[in-house]
Amino acid sequence: TRCSILLDIVRLDGSLVRYTKAQTIKCIKGEIAQYVDTIGATGTIHNIRCTQGTIAAKRNEGEMLHLTVDLPRALTLNQALSRTLQCDLKNTFIDPENYWEEHEYYRTDHLSIAVRFPRGRPPLSWAAYGKNGPDIVDPMNIQVRLTKRDGNPCLLFRPKPSRSISSVVIRW
Repeated sequence: TRCSILLDIVRLDGSLVRYTKAQTIKCIKGEIAQYVDTIGATGTIHNIRCTQGTIAAKRNEGEMLHLTVDLPRALTLNQALSRTLQCDLKNTFIDPENYWEEHEYYRTDHLSIAVRFPRGRPPLSWAAYGKNGPDIVDPMNIQVRLTKRDGNPCLLFRPKPSRSISSVVIRW
């Protein structure tokens, strides 16, 4: 599958972030009619919406929100579907140092995460690393670069596919 995540920090104080996850999912065995998305945030999650599916159930576990999405049609072997999940994160990135952890519950061949900052709040430093459960995996596995998107500073992360990584952590 392919997955592209944009964390767009809208407010200078980090109190509003627009989350967009665009992905292509592929059925690799049997048939799938539902997909579970997970979003984790230290603040609150609002205005959840998705294309190519309907949110059938929501389950909170600590700071994690699991969404069961009914797909518009069942996918059979090798069929793919492109979809988008969006929401607003409130009071998530309000501290001087912040992080985002993206868990890989499904194998992803191409993952990119972009964090777009307000013009008056560029990142002063950053780091990224992979984890396997609680253990940190070699940080050299993740490419990080500072770029610009629509004139705003943007950190772009592209971890290399690895079976030894269960999540990616980005700190700034």
